[in-house]
Amino acid sequence: MTIPNLKRVSISSELELRTWLKNHPDYVGRIMCVTKANSTHSKYVSSDEIQTTIGDFNWFGERRYTLNGNQIGHVIRSPSE
Repeated sequence: MTIPNLKRVSISSELELRTWLKNHPDYVGRIMCVTKANSTHSKYVSSDEIQTTIGDFNWFGERRYTLNGNQIGHVIRSPSE
């Protein structure tokens, strides 16, 4: 499995993701939201939180990838792609 070479946006909270989406309303394409994989880590953002937040902005969730054992990359797609 090849991990796609996408713009990576590190997020450590649902609020950070929401802020990024608000600040990039005209973004067209796919990005990878990178968060910690361990649910006990303070910078962990769950898949459900990501799906709910991107849905609020009409973005779409695609695949998730384990990046280096302690990070997960969530591929999301803008509504205009």
